[in-house]
Amino acid sequence: MTLRAGESLQTSSSDRYYAGVTNGPNEASVSKGLHVLPLDLRTTTPLQRILLIADGTVTSLLEAYFQQTIIVSVIDQESNGTSVVHCQLDLPVGAIVLTRRVTLSGSLMRQVLCHATSYIVPHRCPPSFLRRLEDGHSIGRACRRSRLESYRDITWIGYERIQPQSGLGNSFGKDACISREYTVMIPVHPSIVILERYPADEASPLRDDDGCAASSERARESDVGLLQPHS
Repeated sequence: MTLRAGESLQTSSSDRYYAGVTNGPNEASVSKGLHVLPLDLRTTTPLQRILLIADGTVTSLLEAYFQQTIIVSVIDQESNGTSVVHCQLDLPVGAIVLTRRVTLSGSLMRQVLCHATSYIVPHRCPPSFLRRLEDGHSIGRACRRSRLESYRDITWIGYERIQPQSGLGNSFGKDACISREYTVMIPVHPSIVILERYPADEASPLRDDDGCAASSERARESDVGLLQPHS
């Protein structure tokens, strides 16, 4: 399975889970200003790889893995008019977007397992879904309980260096995390973009022959972009 930084995978029987995913945000992404490096999938755990390609409810996945209730804590939620064109959401300047930030943590371990920032287009979402968000539900569970016809299109994954302006603070106890971004289509319109961050643990960025973290540009210019997850 081959993935070059900034390039999409080709679908085959062995790499179908990463088909269409790029290693880091592109120019159309709402997260293009983040300090994201190509991720070396060989350094990730099975759980991390599952989280990076999961297209279902992450909250339920974490509950099943850790065998405890997952608490959704809403940091903030506010509506604003966009100051730029949102290509990913196909929105013009001035369109209303609901920005929501939450953390997911275990009820017993009290550790932040996920930090998520969502950009929601209210007029493309049913009232029942929006009410559940106001009640503190995660987006995945709000979708399921509202019986929304939707699917998730994962656009990129990467190794992110946490910056002061990211709003993450010391959520994960270190200055890096693994990140992914995806678009929720309801039913065929881009209605939500979600940026999820998870603890990096032992994961590391892709490195070139000199042992330096490879930039997306440098990885595209050489053969250092090969990512081979453990079989």
